[in-house]
Amino acid sequence: MQPSRCLPSKSQLATCGLVTLLILTCSALTFAQKEKTIYAFQNTDGSFPQAPVIADKAGNLYGNLYNGGAASFGMTFELSPPAVSGGAWTLTDLHDFTGGDDGGGPIGSLAMDVAGNLYGVANFGAAGNDGLVFELSPPATQGGAWTQTVISAAKVSNGVAMDSHGNLYWTNAFGGLDLSQCSTITTSGCGSVFEASPPAVSGGSWTVTDLYDFGTNGGTSDALQPNAGVTISRTGALYGQASSGAHGFGAVYKLTPPATSGGAWTETLAHSFLGGTTDGSNPVGTILIGKSGVLYGTTQIGGTSSDGTVYQLTPPGVGAGWKETVIYNFLGKTDGGLPFSGLITDASGNLYGTTDLFGGTCRLSNAGCGTVFKLSPPTVSGGAWTETTLHAFTATGTDGANPTQPLLLIGTTLYGTTNYGGTIASHTNGTVFEVGTN
Repeated sequence: MQPSRCLPSKSQLATCGLVTLLILTCSALTFAQKEKTIYAFQNTDGSFPQAPVIADKAGNLYGNLYNGGAASFGMTFELSPPAVSGGAWTLTDLHDFTGGDDGGGPIGSLAMDVAGNLYGVANFGAAGNDGLVFELSPPATQGGAWTQTVISAAKVSNGVAMDSHGNLYWTNAFGGLDLSQCSTITTSGCGSVFEASPPAVSGGSWTVTDLYDFGTNGGTSDALQPNAGVTISRTGALYGQASSGAHGFGAVYKLTPPATSGGAWTETLAHSFLGGTTDGSNPVGTILIGKSGVLYGTTQIGGTSSDGTVYQLTPPGVGAGWKETVIYNFLGKTDGGLPFSGLITDASGNLYGTTDLFGGTCRLSNAGCGTVFKLSPPTVSGGAWTETTLHAFTATGTDGANPTQPLLLIGTTLYGTTNYGGTIASHTNGTVFEVGTN
């Protein structure tokens, strides 16, 4: 018998799209007063967790390892909490990727439906070695094997988002239209957003649709080459970030669904970054939709110290466009720098995220091993946000290093992954950690 699932409601899924952005309340997990490594990946497991973790109602965590598994092409895993407080978490290998028809190198956010099926992305494998979107179905009896189904063979830039109807959405940074503005990286495509609709009958094929090809609006007036997954609003609109825009420093876009079935999706360029100290550049990670439709995100570099920013975008009013405000400039010191993922929030409007570098005394880098941070909103309108470093990674002992994925908030405890660190002498396998929000 499968454990009961701590799953978002349909309205929550429609609002946030990614399970990793949800504030879940699972009583099985306890409050963490300080940072603790709950699992350090071993050579027998694998390494490089290039995905955040999601949770079910029983407090089990699910994620991906880019390397490892029986065939060394990555694995999807489950971490079960200890039966008694202070005990060890238990790792279960749900699927070993072979690098062939089932893909390899799983990356990005997983999604979970009401039946406990997991959905995700493999970075390579399948036809053309371009990767795929997959489904993992739990066994009919406890302890049995999970079953993988390939939904679509396609190159995907990040994880998947799921709406209230079970449709999946993902982006491809290099597909779509061939424009000169998009030929500077590895291919000439400007990027696309796809949708996969579940089969009408069990065992049938998913229906994959190319929703939008970037560059349709005419090159520089468009977001180009989406570098992260999408976030789904209550109205079904999709929000995301792209590595290029009108000024070449990245952009935030909105895709509005058609008014009638079969119509075309419409793209709006919500913001095109200016680069430098003005508002940052290279936006990274998924967009967070806050109260009143305000968008929050991070830029990897730029800002006053060139170490990245946190920004907000206020929806357009009458006769006005979106308004961008930088609410925090990273200093590259104890507060960290170079954020590499999106943000999550709590009921009080506090923002939480990670930085990839700086902060702490790190044995892997002179700069630092990254941080977990909290941004508290101003107490008065127009005031400054307050940054708190909840943890600075050191890669010492079992501590992790270089978190690059979104966090998961359960109650007052944050859960996340680090690319490196852990108990292996080389400190290169990575960890799953928890840290309290206070």
